[in-house]
Amino acid sequence: MKKLDVILICDTMGETPQNRNYLELFKKKEYKTERQCYESLKNLGHDIRVVGIYDDIRPLLDAVAEKKPDIFFNLVEHFHGQSFYERNIVGLFELLQIPYTGSNPAAMVLCKNKGITKEILSHHHIHVSKFKIFYRGCRVYHPKWLKYPVIIKPLRDESSYGISNASVISNDTDLKERANFIHDNLAQDVIAEEYIEGRELYVSMLGNRIITTFPIRELKLPIENEGPQIATYKVKWDPEYRKKWKVRYGFAYLKDPVLEKKIIETSKRVYKILRIRGYARIDIRLTSDKEVFVIEANPNPGITKDDDFALSARKHGLNFDDLVSKILSLGLEYNEDSSIQE
Repeated sequence: MKKLDVILICDTMGETPQNRNYLELFKKKEYKTERQCYESLKNLGHDIRVVGIYDDIRPLLDAVAEKKPDIFFNLVEHFHGQSFYERNIVGLFELLQIPYTGSNPAAMVLCKNKGITKEILSHHHIHVSKFKIFYRGCRVYHPKWLKYPVIIKPLRDESSYGISNASVISNDTDLKERANFIHDNLAQDVIAEEYIEGRELYVSMLGNRIITTFPIRELKLPIENEGPQIATYKVKWDPEYRKKWKVRYGFAYLKDPVLEKKIIETSKRVYKILRIRGYARIDIRLTSDKEVFVIEANPNPGITKDDDFALSARKHGLNFDDLVSKILSLGLEYNEDSSIQE
């Protein structure tokens, strides 16, 4: 790949750092992904400028006005502290007519609303759990067709934000209490979905038209009843909590190659149906009778070296620099091939 002028764009957790010294900011553990991607882009020989945004897009516009980049390396996850504004930032890239890495606005809209995702996948005869959406300001009740236990989640958030052991509900009283808690404290609509008993699998994927799937990862939860049975926020982000309950992430061992093929083909269908581009992770629940249920699709998942995505890529044969280079190439390909775009 030729040498590129790359703007690495990320969201900051507050004010823009003094003198826009993002490299100093990247020393903090919260910015591990940004630091690793910056170092990798440097290793690949590209010219890198870093732009951070929080609630103001002017630093981005200023950087583009100073010099139009060849591509944005997009690590934005929030704007104004809200994850669903991701789609708007990607839309801005398209308005500026500058290539960017990762998924497009269409995929962001379809995947970031769990209800829309399930409605579309159900229409295409892909197994998803039954669900009910409770909008803020509307009555919370238990529809007869929704079987307990159910999981209560914020409708439009990610990274298991707002999900805890208390999210698994088995009665009407707790259903109302948890839904109202999310309405009041997180200012979000709620999705209640039937709990699917089974193994939790993660399928990492890369591509635009041609999709490459990496070795499947698995969240291995404890057997103890009092331990976490779902991917809560603490399971994902608290190493001490995982250690306490012996929660592990590892590669999935699937004895049946036909079943593995079914999981991969289902994940590829989800990727295409939801208009995902670049890279994504599809979350699956596999039941004891080998039924494959799609929990959610995650465009632009975390790619830190110790995240599931990068670990799967490495097992597939792509080191971190290779992965970053491939993500860049796919961003340029998406922009150049108009038939890929929506």
